Amino acid sequence: LKQDYFYLDWVFQPFEVGEDTMRFGFVLGLHGWKSEIRLFNQAPHLKAEKQFDNVFPAVGLALDWNPSRYFTVFLQGSGVSQGADGWHLDAEGGVKISPMQAFAIVLAYRQLEFSNEENDSDSYGRWTVRGPFAGVDIRF
Repeated sequence: LKQDYFYLDWVFQPFEVGEDTMRFGFVLGLHGWKSEIRLFNQAPHLKAEKQFDNVFPAVGLALDWNPSRYFTVFLQGSGVSQGADGWHLDAEGGVKISPMQAFAIVLAYRQLEFSNEENDSDSYGRWTVRGPFAGVDIRF
């Protein structure tokens, strides 16, 4: 199984509680994946291979709590139902350490769930990927 996942999210948090301590709002994004599934065995005539590709919009919710200027705890979730073709869910939570206003180091945990079907065949894929990750956050 080889899977490439990409996403571009726009987080809009117009609602504030306290003096810039807690913000919440919406996530709009473009998500996609490319999966290649291969079955390897000793008999070359039994080789099986299938590829799933998908790009779709995603919507969700975001919550940030800023106990200090340099530290943010966040929760974010987005996804979409693709009707008969399946669904997608991306949820993450963690901390952002911001040495500068527009840049942050992200330490978090993510859970991705995918379901993909092709109605004109017997092909079906469903998988969950979860675990810690590190990244960067650039805001503008």
